Amino acid sequence: MNLSFGINFFDAIVFDDFEDTTLLRYNRGFEISHIPPLERRRLSKAAKCAFDLTKEFKTLDIPVVFSSYAGEINRCFELEKTLAANELMSPTSFSLSVHNALSSLLSISMKNNSEISAISAFAPLEYALIEASLYFNEGVDKVLVIAYHEAIKQSYYMENSASCMAALIVSKGENLRLAKLEKQSKNDENLLIRFLQNFDPSKKSSWQSSDNSSTWQWDYEP
Repeated sequence: MNLSFGINFFDAIVFDDFEDTTLLRYNRGFEISHIPPLERRRLSKAAKCAFDLTKEFKTLDIPVVFSSYAGEINRCFELEKTLAANELMSPTSFSLSVHNALSSLLSISMKNNSEISAISAFAPLEYALIEASLYFNEGVDKVLVIAYHEAIKQSYYMENSASCMAALIVSKGENLRLAKLEKQSKNDENLLIRFLQNFDPSKKSSWQSSDNSSTWQWDYEP
């Protein structure tokens, strides 16, 4: 399978503790002053990422594809702790724990009446782009793609990884090429971070990454 895309917009945020200096260019505070204070208070880090990355778009009426391996996994763990302690669960936290909650919040904020897809995949950006290409087959011109990884940060297990989110608006084009190949190498620990380590919208680049079943060939030319 070979796909190609035009890149109309790209931005990313990396947060939480990390040691990889190649990711420092994506490390910054969340800029969400455009969100009303009452709404801002209940936003998770994932939601703050999404609203920061899309802040230049007051309205945006195109399909949205949200993809993440485990979504807001730490919120889910906290809900489980609440249940285990036989305490009352927060209705707001529960309603925002579902996999498509974040893309729905964005669509409400941006008055987006187009379709939303929510995907769970170990290779989140790769499968999100496959989904975006299917929209192109239906005559859609542009798709907002959001890929997210949240590192597990619990007392009994601390994932030695950054949390990150990438947002792209893609269209039909030739800037970014993605090929799904037979598996050629061992699994990458985090495919979204590998993308951010290698992708620079101003530079030509090529690299590979691998999940459980496939190797992905990336080629980019500005």
